Amino acid sequence: MLFSEEKPALLIIDMQNAFLHPNGHLVKLGENNKPYLAIVPNVARLADLARSLGIPVIYLRHAYRPGYIDGGIVVHELFPSDKESGGWLDGTWDTEIFEPLKPKESDIVIKKNRYSGFFGTDLDQLLRNLGVNTLIITGIHSNVCCDSTARDAVFRDYRVYFVSDATAAADETLHAATLRTISKYFGRVRTTEELVKHLLSLKGGERRDESNVTNVWRNQED
Repeated sequence: MLFSEEKPALLIIDMQNAFLHPNGHLVKLGENNKPYLAIVPNVARLADLARSLGIPVIYLRHAYRPGYIDGGIVVHELFPSDKESGGWLDGTWDTEIFEPLKPKESDIVIKKNRYSGFFGTDLDQLLRNLGVNTLIITGIHSNVCCDSTARDAVFRDYRVYFVSDATAAADETLHAATLRTISKYFGRVRTTEELVKHLLSLKGGERRDESNVTNVWRNQED
C-alpha cells in the first residue's frame, strides 16, 4: 500500500569494475565505458546526499556462482563471451563496486544474477522492512538492469524516480528510448540536480545545505 509521504531509498545498480574499469572484462571485450564513467560523479553526489539525509543507499551487484551454475540462458546462450572471459564470477575483482563508489559501512549490498534487482533476491522484503515506498534508480545499463528493476518496482507498487544523468547505456539511442518509456509508463524521469532539490525539500519542507556533504568522487580526484 502506498503512503502519501515519500519514503525513498537510493538504488545503485551494477556500478562495478566489469563495466567501469579499463581492466574490467566487458571493457576488455570492447564495450564503451565512457558513458558509465560520465555518471560516476552524479551517482556519488546522490549517494552522499542520501546518507546525510538518512535515506537508505542500496547497491545491487551482479555476480554468478563458480561454473556459472546460476547464469541461466543469459550467460549460456545470450552472452557466452562473459563465461569465456571469466567475467562476473562472485568473489573476483571484476564484480566489485568501482573504487570511487565503494559502499560505506551503513550501505546495503545485494547480489543478483538476473537483470532485475528484485528477481531471486530479498530486495522487496528489505525495502518493506525499511518502510520504503519510493525508489531512486541509478546505474548501468539504463536500458537493461535499471529498466528491469524499475519495471519490477512499479509492479510492486513502489514509486520510481529514474535519474537521467545518473544512469547510462553504451548506446545513447537506447538510453534516450528508455527514458521516454519510463517517463510515459513507469515513473518520473529527473536529472541529478532535480533529484537533489527534491530530496532536500522532503521531510516537512526542511532545507539542508548540500555544501557540507562530502563527495567521494571529488575527493578521489583531489
